[in-house]
Amino acid sequence: PTVSTTAASSIAETSATLGGWATDDGGASITERGIVYAITSTNADPLIDGTGVTKDMNGTGTGIFSNAISGLTAGTGYSYKAYATNSEGTSYGSVQAFTTIAAPLTVTVWANNKVYDGTSTATVVSASLSGVEVGDDVSIDDVPSAFTFANASVGTGIVVTATGNYTITGTDAGKYKLTQPTLAADITAKAVTVTVAANNKEYDGTTTATVGSTSINGVNQGDDVSIGAFPSAFNFASASVGTGIVVTATGNYSITGTDAGNYTLIQPTLAADITAKAL
Repeated sequence: PTVSTTAASSIAETSATLGGWATDDGGASITERGIVYAITSTNADPLIDGTGVTKDMNGTGTGIFSNAISGLTAGTGYSYKAYATNSEGTSYGSVQAFTTIAAPLTVTVWANNKVYDGTSTATVVSASLSGVEVGDDVSIDDVPSAFTFANASVGTGIVVTATGNYTITGTDAGKYKLTQPTLAADITAKAVTVTVAANNKEYDGTTTATVGSTSINGVNQGDDVSIGAFPSAFNFASASVGTGIVVTATGNYSITGTDAGNYTLIQPTLAADITAKAL
């Protein structure tokens, strides 16, 4: 018989449609026709009963036929032929080849949140692969050399970009197509403190208190942050003589400046002494 092999179609990760055309039975009825295929690296010229060859039958007689082949290996090259058999023997079409689509593989990794430090430097956790079939030899090879926030300011869900890509290695790496991760993380405000001390005083019968000079501790070098507002008053918890008497503020300190939004201000805890008045 005379038979030709048609081009592969509907190629997917583990399946493809393969076919042929039995154009002439050679004077004896075609009793079997179909496709033979094999992994190219095992057998690039497949024949029935050949090494690594699978036969997939498709009816009898002349005509165009196609076979939906499943159970293939992703990212793998295959060779195939159409065949037709009659009482005189088996004929084959020309050998053709195709490669299944590589299976999707993702990197499981996430960027770490961080406290504002004035830089866009980001870090990530150790990465792993998701989607590797059991028994396949695939692992992470190269990793990006650096990770960077899109900006250095406080925010949520800030995009993190990688310098370079993750790559994979291993005997079965060619079966997979690696998708690079999409990363984002938060930069949270840095806590800064007010450095100030309440002044001791001599007993005067009132709870009025005063404080010394005030500064901010913890602002990153070069950032524009200063005290914007002060409490309107300070008062001892009692007017009597004592040591370590709690001093409370009416209102809060606040900060201002171009970079103030990157910080959260911790209010001071104040205490001072009231000493006895000399008579």
